[in-house]
Amino acid sequence: MRDGRSGTHRLRGRVAEELLRQSDVLTVHVPLTDTTRGLIGERELSWAKPGLRLVNTARGGIVDEFALAQAFEGGRWPAPHSTVFEFEPPLSSPLLGLPGVIATPHIGAGTAQAQERAGGRPSGRCARC
Repeated sequence: MRDGRSGTHRLRGRVAEELLRQSDVLTVHVPLTDTTRGLIGERELSWAKPGLRLVNTARGGIVDEFALAQAFEGGRWPAPHSTVFEFEPPLSSPLLGLPGVIATPHIGAGTAQAQERAGGRPSGRCARC
């Protein structure tokens, strides 16, 4: 939702609170901009239904990783699922090392094997030309 006064996006109001209180799964699909950074923070996470599955496949920085780690450590939720982190590679994310956290690279093509395959295919085609 857009906050008309500040121009920032925030999950706010009774609708957002009710949505979070009733949702079993919340997936995040927004671009990271100045207005979406921190969109889901401590306040929004406090509204969330116990047992919520949070899946962030958008961009790091939209969900506050520290608030998410605290919510998880508090026992309210199963492990969060994230393919994105505010800083990548996520060397110091508070989510890493928590039991059950599923963390995968945001860019699946970023592995050494994928890069070798991606580079080999075009060059193999050109060699046959």
